[in-house]
Amino acid sequence: MNVVVVAKTKMGQNICVGAVDVESGALLRLIPRDGAEYHSWQEFKADIGDLITVNGSKASTVDPPHVEDYLVSSWKPTGKSGKNLHAWIRKHCVVWNGDRSNLFDGKLRFTSYGKGHVDRGDPLPTHSVGFWELPAPLELEPGEKKRYVMNGLLPVSAPFVGLEAPPTKCPKGAIVRVSLSRWWAPDDSDMPEACWLQISGVYPA
Repeated sequence: MNVVVVAKTKMGQNICVGAVDVESGALLRLIPRDGAEYHSWQEFKADIGDLITVNGSKASTVDPPHVEDYLVSSWKPTGKSGKNLHAWIRKHCVVWNGDRSNLFDGKLRFTSYGKGHVDRGDPLPTHSVGFWELPAPLELEPGEKKRYVMNGLLPVSAPFVGLEAPPTKCPKGAIVRVSLSRWWAPDDSDMPEACWLQISGVYPA
């Protein structure tokens, strides 16, 4: 299967790799089949925008909404896509439009500060990854933590988890890759397990 690498994100000390099937436009999370660290790679020598060929299969066991897992037995580089990823994504993938209520089937809850999440036991979205055309600019908050904020009546606040340096501002009309974290809850809290909204890729027009 030929795929385009569209995201490389932090997962602990390792790397999580997002891709799109060139033929179907399906969104995939590439996982080493026999890796010691499930869900992630110690290294992955392909860049965002690269074309690669992967051999493997969809994971038979998933924990919704994380249904994109693809277990990779082997892969090899095919070349650079040579494409503007913004235009390519718009042509080959579903891109959500409008405000935050259109993300993930409208299933996310939002805090007063705009942090999106879905709790264990809530109705779940059908996927944990998607693309969103920004209805307003996203701006990077100052400080060491990489967090984007969209102001307005329906604010959004989400960490940037990509490996690349994030732009300080993502203009209206840019496409971003939005994803939901794996299920997580603080050890010393009564908070339920939740998947939290994060920004995992930016594709300017």
